[in-house]
Amino acid sequence: MDVVSNFTPVIAKQKGLLAWHGLRARVRQWTKAELVPRMVGFDEEFSSARKECRVAPQQVPVAVDGLKFVNEARHLCHTSYLIPEDYVATVHNVLYCPKNGAILTNDGRFLRESISTAETFYRNWKPVSSDQLRSPRYLDGYATILRSRYNNHYHTLLDNLPRLMAISRPPFTDLAKIKLLYDGTLSDLEAFLLPKLLPSNVQLVQVELDALIRLESLLFTPFKTRNYAGYLPRCYVDLFRSSVFPGRPPRADRRIIIKRSGATGRRGLENEADVLKALASLGFRGYVLENLSFKEQVDLFYDAEVVIGVHGAGLTNLLFTPHCKVVELFSTVAVVPHYFFLCASLGHEYTCVVGDRYSQNAPCRVDINRLLGHLDRLGIR
Repeated sequence: MDVVSNFTPVIAKQKGLLAWHGLRARVRQWTKAELVPRMVGFDEEFSSARKECRVAPQQVPVAVDGLKFVNEARHLCHTSYLIPEDYVATVHNVLYCPKNGAILTNDGRFLRESISTAETFYRNWKPVSSDQLRSPRYLDGYATILRSRYNNHYHTLLDNLPRLMAISRPPFTDLAKIKLLYDGTLSDLEAFLLPKLLPSNVQLVQVELDALIRLESLLFTPFKTRNYAGYLPRCYVDLFRSSVFPGRPPRADRRIIIKRSGATGRRGLENEADVLKALASLGFRGYVLENLSFKEQVDLFYDAEVVIGVHGAGLTNLLFTPHCKVVELFSTVAVVPHYFFLCASLGHEYTCVVGDRYSQNAPCRVDINRLLGHLDRLGIR
């Protein structure tokens, strides 16, 4: 079976200093041939499409305050952040590729705005066969897509569900039925949150992972965040919170340390036991989030006063907190700013403790005196 030429081979060039600045583990060789998907932008491919509920890109201030971002995110290190353009557009006769979590044009190009992360290397992308492109399955009516290229805790909460929330308003709630497409089975997080967020006219429809599906009418909306920046527009924050928050006042008395028991590499905390012991007198308690149900996680973070955690997906639960103080821990001298931007959009007070290492794969070992100093400046005593 031949393969459609929707991938272009390129060569990644050697850059000697990249290892010094934390070259990603997935780059296994200095010179590596890769298959890069051919891309096309929404405005180029659908220039005549009407953008409903459009909000133009907006600049908002952010308090960088001397933070140093990792090389891949240095372009974001400014005193303002540009919120991406927002809209929902109805496009017709397009192809949905579940295994890549993306929209394709009829000539096999990937729609750039349907891809959740701007990856440099594409070794995990799956080419589409010529047979699939010639005879895709057909789905009539209006449809939208649940998942993206990546579907972990972070991407589900900040990429996938906000796209669903974009259709939770007129004129889309006036449609008789919208099919929400997903492959495989729903994750526990999806099963917990979708009943709270789904408009009444949305129907879940399961599709095969390896299928290529031609959609009669796709309700398309771009991602609300950017690569390395979890800044969620305020209207989505408010809608999410109104749907998910418990129906009671927050206590704001939980002092949380996100424990990473069993975590290794950059997600691990070498001196976790020492940190827990040092902060116990301040009322901090460690929590292994994987041992809690999602309802328990929502309740825990809803009552948070302050949250401490190594950079990782557990900090996405800050979305469940009305207002808190956040201390993010890094092993490196530079910050990976996903949660800096998320906190900026949520109104949380954010600070971080950086390390002295350059490899992003090194485990974190926090200086406890520095951590206590950060907490003191936040008024946590």
